[in-house]
Amino acid sequence: MRMNKESIKEKVRAYVKQNFLLESELIDDKESFTQAGVVDSIGIIELVDFICREFNVDIPEELLSPDNLDSIESVTNLITKLLKNGNK
Repeated sequence: MRMNKESIKEKVRAYVKQNFLLESELIDDKESFTQAGVVDSIGIIELVDFICREFNVDIPEELLSPDNLDSIESVTNLITKLLKNGNK
């Protein structure tokens, strides 16, 4: 699956909005999910599951960190990196 970074970001943003935000809530691409109270530890697990299913990738344990999973931008960068490296 070849996707550009913007289409990946749109899928991540749509998932976060649908599953974690109230109708009127917005979140900036760089805003921390946990600091904004948008995603808790269970939400992170759900997000990881979404990433693996939607983008057909496995996330190596060493990449399962807040740096990679705490904002729309960081998740997009992680997925882009995994797809670029031919992960699966």
